[in-house]
Amino acid sequence: MNQESNSIDSHDVEELLSDRHFPAFPFKDETWRGLFLNRDLHGLGGMPKGIFDALITQIEARGAMPLWFVPAVTLRSGEDVFPYADIDGWGRYIDLLGCLGFFPEYYLVSADRSILLWFDSETVLVGGGAELINAIAGNCGSEEMARLSAEEFGVTLDDQYSDVADFIRCISGLD
Repeated sequence: MNQESNSIDSHDVEELLSDRHFPAFPFKDETWRGLFLNRDLHGLGGMPKGIFDALITQIEARGAMPLWFVPAVTLRSGEDVFPYADIDGWGRYIDLLGCLGFFPEYYLVSADRSILLWFDSETVLVGGGAELINAIAGNCGSEEMARLSAEEFGVTLDDQYSDVADFIRCISGLD
């Protein structure tokens, strides 16, 4: 695992995320869209391998590799608790997680900062430009992306009382 001067750190992540809280739109760039996944359904990787592979394909096509692992936890001194690791595929990602054990919250960020994956203890948010997210989701439209996310959590998109459904509609661009 590399720690290089061109790695991405928690300050770079903060530049991508808004200060608003769930279920508000989580990204500073209002044109971004996202997929919301249930981390508990997907084992160690926390997300479907097919989505991860599609993400890698899209990032490679843009010349934005590698993905950088950025821990969400910092020490009181402000230093990160784990060196940033470059990730170039599913195998390296799973190997890293296998070495770490369960890591409750972290980010994966592309070198050009065009994609951000936010892993908390229960969910995964995949965010980026609408075209990029659409390609990762298999070139389906916003409604289909929202439906895929809703299925992950067992909610319906027309549920007006569910914060999860509100959030999915918001990040999918349906609101």
